[in-house]
Amino acid sequence: MTRIVLTVLWLSLLFATRALDAAITWYYDPGLVHEANPIVRILGGGWTAILVANVSICVLIGWATLAWYRAKPRTDLAVRSHSTWDFAALLLFGRTMPRGQFILLHLTTILPPLERERRAGFVHLYGFVLPPVVVVAGLAAAAVWVTTYGWHLDWAVRLHRMLGYGILLVPVGLTLVWAEAAFFRIEFRRAQRASTDMALAGKEP
Repeated sequence: MTRIVLTVLWLSLLFATRALDAAITWYYDPGLVHEANPIVRILGGGWTAILVANVSICVLIGWATLAWYRAKPRTDLAVRSHSTWDFAALLLFGRTMPRGQFILLHLTTILPPLERERRAGFVHLYGFVLPPVVVVAGLAAAAVWVTTYGWHLDWAVRLHRMLGYGILLVPVGLTLVWAEAAFFRIEFRRAQRASTDMALAGKEP
């Protein structure tokens, strides 16, 4: 799948599932009585706040995804990497490290750093990873609405009462792990190919 096709697919599904989630919520809960969105539950916002938040999410993620699409291969990191793990650590933190340390540091680092190159690595990562994560979250939330408030399935109602929207953590978590692994693998191989092409052309990576 080419980079442009993946970008168009990601963004199309992102916009479609955000619209689907809002439409299903409106259909089953127009008064937002059962809505678990923190904007409603904690901040007391209504439909205007939800729509503004959805548009903002689409704009920010769309910007990050386009930044990933336009990004050049990191050939400078490819020549210093012996594995995808090395490439991932160099891209995000500027140094190689043991896998366990990388995972721990990655889990505790959410905001991109101020350093330009490392910040770009985080932005590109979010641009690739967030669309499928948000898509899966939207589809899973829609499934909860339909099975619980539409079809009134006993098992779905009991599961929803027991776990609430924590049930979304499983599909969202699995998607996040898959998307991150795919991102680092794709970017590492892309950088390796570009580095090899440059070496054959007699250029420095």
